[in-house]
Amino acid sequence: MMPRLTLIDAEGIANRNRPWTIRLEFHCGTVSKYLYATGRGIDEEIEIGWGDIGFAPQYQIIDWDQLRILVADKRSLGYQWADTSYIRMSKGSLSSLSGGSSIASPVRISSSSQVSSTNSSISSLSQPFSLTQTMRIMRDGVKLIGYVALDASGNELFQMPPIDGLQFAQKYNIEIKFA
Repeated sequence: MMPRLTLIDAEGIANRNRPWTIRLEFHCGTVSKYLYATGRGIDEEIEIGWGDIGFAPQYQIIDWDQLRILVADKRSLGYQWADTSYIRMSKGSLSSLSGGSSIASPVRISSSSQVSSTNSSISSLSQPFSLTQTMRIMRDGVKLIGYVALDASGNELFQMPPIDGLQFAQKYNIEIKFA
């Protein structure tokens, strides 16, 4: 299940220097738009993404004051809070915040049965994401319903929906267990 956070929820999480994402959606007739914001600490920059649902977002970096104004504006236009999983900042935004240094490309999972070591970039994530060693498929019968992230001892850390779990595993070169 994906969380539905509000701006107040996000601020509480950010005050603990934890990653957060909020999403607003607008549906009217044939128009379907979204706005998301993602960040970590209360003193850190925030990435927003917006656009038509089903299409890649446009990105911008803003601060908390700008986000509060933007969310109030969108809510006054009829945007509603929506469920979303955590969204990591785009490579372009991370690059601009780090002074233009290059960001490593995602590493694909090998189709061989041999397990490769976890991509070192996962250590730059906050917990529980940085503790992830493997992912296990969650099924309802034969239907894929998501992934469970596991630590080195096999303890469950968190769950992700199918697309997000697969992308996370691919990006950080994490083994997916099918059992």
